[in-house]
Amino acid sequence: MHNRSNHEAAAREAFEEAGVRGKVAPEAIGLYPYRKELGRGRSVPVVVQVFPLEVSEMLRQYPENGQRRAKWFSRKDASRKVLEPQLQKLIRKFSSK
Repeated sequence: MHNRSNHEAAAREAFEEAGVRGKVAPEAIGLYPYRKELGRGRSVPVVVQVFPLEVSEMLRQYPENGQRRAKWFSRKDASRKVLEPQLQKLIRKFSSK
């Protein structure tokens, strides 16, 4: 995102995709690679930086509302829900301080 730091862009994505707002940490806790599907059998490799976000607000209306459903999970259950092994590991190791 233009004119945003990486952690600010991550917070914006959290708002757009899940309707959550809060305080985002300026340092990433890690990264993971995956292949982003573009449709018609095409994909591109992507590396994602992961930033912790302390949620203070959940909105009913947000840009991608209806495309996704926000749901809370324990770290253990969340790590089972994602497909990317490196993201699974990041979720399991995450600890709020």
